[in-house]
Amino acid sequence: MVAEVEVPWARLGPRVEWKTGTSGAWSFGRHYAPEIATIVRAAAETAPTLVQNTLIITEGWRAGVPQASLHPACKAVDIRAIDDAMRPGAIVGEDDEQKLLYGARWATRLREKLGTDYDVVFGPPNHLNHIHIERDVKRRPYRPVKEGE
Repeated sequence: MVAEVEVPWARLGPRVEWKTGTSGAWSFGRHYAPEIATIVRAAAETAPTLVQNTLIITEGWRAGVPQASLHPACKAVDIRAIDDAMRPGAIVGEDDEQKLLYGARWATRLREKLGTDYDVVFGPPNHLNHIHIERDVKRRPYRPVKEGE
C-alpha cells in the first residue's frame, strides 16, 4: 500500500477549479458566501494527494428538490474524489480499494474540521466518485435525490 504523500507545495494547498465543459459545475455569486469558502478551504486543507494537485468542484448549483440537498440554494458543493480516468482532482492511489480508503479518510477529516453544522457525504450507493458537502445548521437528515425526482 502506497502511503499518502505530502507534496512540497502543501502549505499553499491544491489549486481549486470549478469543473468546466458541457456538464460543468454551475457557479453563481452566492457560491462565494463565507460558508462555501469555509467548505472549499477545509477540503483543500485536508485533501489527500490529488491528480495535478488540483481540487475540482464538480457541482455547485443544480435544480432540484431543496429537501434533498442544498444545491438549489447554493449552499452545497460536490468535490471530485474517485475517477477511473484519473482526471485532475482524482485521489491518487494504487488501486480502487486504496482510493476508497483515502476518500473515506478525507471525508472524516472534513467532518472533524467543519463540525456539526455541515453534512459531509461520501460512500455507497450514490457518493463514490465525489464528496458532497453542505452547510446545514438545521441538521435535517441528508436525503439523496432518488432517480425520477
